[in-house]
Amino acid sequence: LVVVESYYDLSKWPEPEWMDSMELIFSFIYLGEFFIKISVFSFAEYWSSISNQFDFFTTWLLLSTSIAERLFSSGISTYANMLRLLRLVRVVKNLKNLESVQFMMDTVSKLVAASQDMMLLLGVVVFFFCAFSVQAFGGDLYENNERLEGTEYLEKHMFVLNFNDIPCAFGVWFVMLLCEYEPNFPEVVARTSSIPFGWMIFPVFYVLGVSIVFELVKAFTIEVFMSLKQRWEQLKREAKSHGDAAEDLGLDMQTFTQAFQEKGEVLHCRVSGHPS
Repeated sequence: LVVVESYYDLSKWPEPEWMDSMELIFSFIYLGEFFIKISVFSFAEYWSSISNQFDFFTTWLLLSTSIAERLFSSGISTYANMLRLLRLVRVVKNLKNLESVQFMMDTVSKLVAASQDMMLLLGVVVFFFCAFSVQAFGGDLYENNERLEGTEYLEKHMFVLNFNDIPCAFGVWFVMLLCEYEPNFPEVVARTSSIPFGWMIFPVFYVLGVSIVFELVKAFTIEVFMSLKQRWEQLKREAKSHGDAAEDLGLDMQTFTQAFQEKGEVLHCRVSGHPS
């Protein structure tokens, strides 16, 4: 529904009336889900979950927005379109229960933590070439420069990739990292720069930045990923062989819950990730 509404908004088409009705229906469905959970759990136990807190706020916010949009359609429609994205967030939130998504999130977080030194090395190399190229070639690449006539750089309108500032220069070197070697850049630098053999910076970057540092980063990342994947599969095998963690430790959660109830307290617990 959100995708269809976004398509209508981008195309500047009037939305059919059934879309407004479907929005209100979904809002009441979310509200019914909230009351079903409350009828099974106590509100304190329901509120102990951050995920439930998010659902609570989004449910009432979307419902109030749908009602307010019907009453004040001229003033709140823009904000209502933005709040519709919360429905997509609810769907994405449920993806965390998928084993593949858990593996992806765990792998990415550990990859970032393990690759800090390698990424820092790559960042220093790219920043050095960015700073150097801005000082050496800044202001040389612009649309009305006659020296660019007949170049592929001019024909493809690649003017956003220049050396006028650090962000634009970063774009040039980032393209070099992804495409390995882009001959258009040394060609236009050789034509426009007053520095003799200034174009040589590109082969130097290709050797140092791409062939050495970036390849080291890729090799290290692949090695860490393979080790994390083996560890994940080992944990899955151990979980299947050992069974439920509570049984393995001989813990009876009902006993704990009753003990807390006798003291007038409530024990809140939940299994992280997918319970299966």
